[in-house]
Amino acid sequence: LQVLTYYTGGKPKCSCCWELNLQFLTLHEKVGKQRNGASLYFYLRKNNYPTGFEVLCFNCHYSKMYYGKCHK
Repeated sequence: LQVLTYYTGGKPKCSCCWELNLQFLTLHEKVGKQRNGASLYFYLRKNNYPTGFEVLCFNCHYSKMYYGKCHK
């Protein structure tokens, strides 16, 4: 929750479709290797929340990974 809140600047929501349900939200690495899981969240906190990440719902996340754009 802390990481999602940081990257949205407030209440966590998908930056593409505005989904608010926490169970559907994940982090998307804008450029480079698509890391995920708890180790990513620890990495981000340990490294003072580097740039290049955004909060997306799983649908928008996979759509951007495979098609280069949000499903919206």
